[in-house]
Amino acid sequence: MQIGNSSPLNPRRRAIDLTRDNREGLKEAADRAVDNIQQARELERAEAARQAESLQRETRTDETRRREDSIELSREAERLAADELPGPRGTRETPEARAERVAELKEAFERGDLHSPERLERAAERLLMNDDE
Repeated sequence: MQIGNSSPLNPRRRAIDLTRDNREGLKEAADRAVDNIQQARELERAEAARQAESLQRETRTDETRRREDSIELSREAERLAADELPGPRGTRETPEARAERVAELKEAFERGDLHSPERLERAAERLLMNDDE
């Protein structure tokens, strides 16, 4: 808004702008708000990119771990897997014979006969004497 300033003594006319400071302040505030919004969007994009990159790194690490997981069997474990190890007291045992022996031991356990004093004494003697009878 401009107000003219003229008088008979001063024929030159000068305009006075009373709202210029307010308009300039509003423009500066609007410019700052736009800048702040743009900065916030850039930060959100940067954060989203960081999160995506972190997720990709974790995924790659998990995939690498899965590919790197492996097991190594001892010679004895490989022999056991191939049914080459001897059974009790050095005899070779077929998988069927082993299953039968395990079933017998399970039945003895369920009857309460597995841990008899005689069996425990015999096992202790074998351990102490290294006797394979």
